[in-house]
Amino acid sequence: MDHAYGVTIGYSRPMALLFTAIGFALITLTWVIYLAAIPRETVPARPIGHVVAMLVGLAAVAVGLARSFDPIDVLSIVLTVSALGLAGFFFFLLTIARLPDGELQVGVGDALLGFTTHDSSGMPVNTDAWQGQRILLKFFRGKW
Repeated sequence: MDHAYGVTIGYSRPMALLFTAIGFALITLTWVIYLAAIPRETVPARPIGHVVAMLVGLAAVAVGLARSFDPIDVLSIVLTVSALGLAGFFFFLLTIARLPDGELQVGVGDALLGFTTHDSSGMPVNTDAWQGQRILLKFFRGKW
């Protein structure tokens, strides 16, 4: 409890835990909705709604955590750390997994444009060698 000007203000422990649990649930639900959109190929190019939901969830967790230290509530801390990890990973993925703007310019059955790259052993590979063959190119996105 905080004491300001002789008035007691603050949240009870159950209320602090409730804020933390609501924030954790909102962050988890946002992840579930985002991940469910991937197989349906309906992930928004700019997931503003997901970001806002994550920020509201983080705010609720912060309010709950700020009020759970007197005495320390282990469940609130576990939920907070989990929520911070989930939200942090979401924001990290948004920074590295940008999708290009616009529609795809290639499709199944289109002629392969020529390019040269290196295979996993470092040897150069030129797509002209595959002319007239059926091939499948698989690109891995990431920064590793």
